[in-house]
Amino acid sequence: MTRLSITDLPPHMRQQAMRKLAEQEKDRNPSKEGSHVSPHSFLSQGEDSKYHAQKTTAVLSDGTVHEFDSAKETQVYSELLIRQKAGEISDLRIQVPYELLPKQLRSDGKTERSVKYIADFVYRENGKEKVIDVKGYKKSAAYATFVIKRKLMLWVHHIEIEEL
Repeated sequence: MTRLSITDLPPHMRQQAMRKLAEQEKDRNPSKEGSHVSPHSFLSQGEDSKYHAQKTTAVLSDGTVHEFDSAKETQVYSELLIRQKAGEISDLRIQVPYELLPKQLRSDGKTERSVKYIADFVYRENGKEKVIDVKGYKKSAAYATFVIKRKLMLWVHHIEIEEL
């Protein structure tokens, strides 16, 4: 028997499945209404950024409010949350920092700050830590910096970052 994941569905069917699962979750736990991200749980949408990504504020599974950098990032979180509820993944976290280079003391006595990478999403799947970074525009200086950090993550932590 082949087991399907929500990620195996085409995007338009994913949205339908997410809505249906959100409705079922609401029916099962009426006291936890609004404690997960669904297409209807946005609190507000911010202004467009330089590359037209719109910051989106949403309610997380623990009831806290978080501002995602884009609607795409919010959608990815929603999909990961559904996968976690289905038991496909565990330990879903957002904005997880990783140290790539420690702070260093220069010969002139000044300190160079450490270099960190902050992962959009981290979770465990089949006992392995997975890191996801949601990317949009890939021709910016920020993306070039990300590529260096992606390579350092592999070198230092032996973790491959999945780009979406």
